[in-house]
Amino acid sequence: MADSETISGLGSRLGGVLKRSVGGVVNGAKGAKLRLEITSLNGSKQDLFAEIGKKVYVLYESGLVRNGELLSLCSRLRELDLEVADKERYLSALGADEEPARGMPPAPYEGGIEDYPSDDRF
Repeated sequence: MADSETISGLGSRLGGVLKRSVGGVVNGAKGAKLRLEITSLNGSKQDLFAEIGKKVYVLYESGLVRNGELLSLCSRLRELDLEVADKERYLSALGADEEPARGMPPAPYEGGIEDYPSDDRF
């Protein structure tokens, strides 16, 4: 039969193990909550960066941006705007700017190959 010192020692060790286990679970939950908060804060930062970028682009369009790096970035964005507008005009000219009703397949193309642009822009 085990003596009381052995039982007491086992009890102390078991208590320590349980304490560490519970502490680990609590710390894990706190860590998960902190990670979610950090993710949310980073999302807010991204939203602010986007808002700042939009305001800088408005200033660029008004000719008020002087920083070379910002001018370069805004110029690239302007090129993308022009490309999108060009493609939207072409799409509209095709009559393909309307989406088919949900659940319905798109109407088959009835034009000939000559209706397609001859260059590689599209």
